[in-house]
Parts: sequence; C-alpha cells; structure tokens
Amino acid sequence: MTDFKNKFSWSKSRDSLFNECKRKYYYNHYGFWDGWDLNSPDKARQIYILKQLITKEIWIGQVVHDVIKNILSQLKIGNETSLNYTLNILKKRLEKDFNESKSKLYQRFPKKANALFEHEYESLISKDGWEEQFKKAEKCIINFYNSDTYRKIKEIPKENWLF
Repeated sequence: MTDFKNKFSWSKSRDSLFNECKRKYYYNHYGFWDGWDLNSPDKARQIYILKQLITKEIWIGQVVHDVIKNILSQLKIGNETSLNYTLNILKKRLEKDFNESKSKLYQRFPKKANALFEHEYESLISKDGWEEQFKKAEKCIINFYNSDTYRKIKEIPKENWLF
C-alpha cells in the first residue's frame, strides 16, 4: 500500500491565502497533516480536530442532505422509502451524531466521529435549543417528501438520472 502524502502544490487560491497570512496558509494546508493518526504530534492532532468542527446548523444541513441523497439512491434502484421510515432513519442519525459529539468521541476518532463546535467549546444550548434543530431537520425532510421537485423526480425514467 502506498503512503498518502501531502505534496506541495500551488494554485491561485493558495497563492492568495499565502499572501494574506502565512500562518493561516500553514494551518490550512500542512499543520493538520497526520492529525487523524492516534500517534501524531499533539499540535497536529489539535489542528486537525479543530478543522473538523462544524456548527449545529451546518451539521443539520449535512444530515438532511445525506438523508435526501439516500432517499434518491433508494428510489433509483426501485425502493421508494416511506416518510415514517425516513424520519426514523433521520432521528437515529441525529441521535448517533449528537451523542458522539457530546461525548467528544471525535477526540479519539477524529475521522469517524461527528464533531460539533458547540460541544468542543461547551456552548450553553438548552435541550429545547437542540430539539429545535432536530425539528428543523424533520421539517426539511417532510417538505422534501411533499415537494413538487420530489414528485417530478419520481416521474423521470431512472435511466435519465445523472445521479
């Protein structure tokens, strides 16, 4: 197996970042390297973990996106999933991700566990605040199921899908 290497490369965006701030450039492209490895230096590991943090809003968007992608993948192979089944999958995913992050499992397994900004920095968010995020995700899935877009997608012959 070939080792995965972080080789030097250059682009217009890298050049702009380098000229803006050398330290920012370093952290974005090199400082985190191997930070996912349990045996990596503490500094690289810390940088890597911090780069993985996402806010609760971004997390909800990612989970909703993943669930809708799964709905469409199943539909493409002829399995139309029910709204109740999908909401159950959504709930399990949200609970799993939330618990991984709350327990800071990402500090041990940064490539595998969900890492929320709010948990890393121990932001005081009430149970109602988290429930509001979960309900927002649920509403997005319900809206997708009830959308004209979803109805139209189901009418398109599967061989014409680019997905």
